[in-house]
Amino acid sequence: MIALNMIALSATVTFDYTDGFGKRYVFNIDRILEHIKANNYPVYEVEIEPGYAENYLLNRRASQVKVDKIELPIREPVVYVAWTDGSHLLIDGNHRYIKAAQAGQTTIKAYILKRRVWKRFLIDER
Repeated sequence: MIALNMIALSATVTFDYTDGFGKRYVFNIDRILEHIKANNYPVYEVEIEPGYAENYLLNRRASQVKVDKIELPIREPVVYVAWTDGSHLLIDGNHRYIKAAQAGQTTIKAYILKRRVWKRFLIDER
């Protein structure tokens, strides 16, 4: 008889970010989205910064091929986390954000998570 350890076939969707001080954050996007849906988070209309979208593509952190496959109008909100300094980090929906910017939209729907919430969904922080 062979004993097998079961491994989930689907990978966890994550977002990896290193801040300007070299601190790394790995967010569990799957769990964050589950939390948002289970708790009926409010949806905000946030301003699109075209420079952010262009820079994200230029630095090859996003694929234009993937952006081109997204259909308009964009229905699924993007997800931001709020930093203690008042700034926000886009952790889910970068391709949707870029698509909206390229389509000339000036705003996009978004969820915004406070630090006390998103800290629970970090896979790694160092």
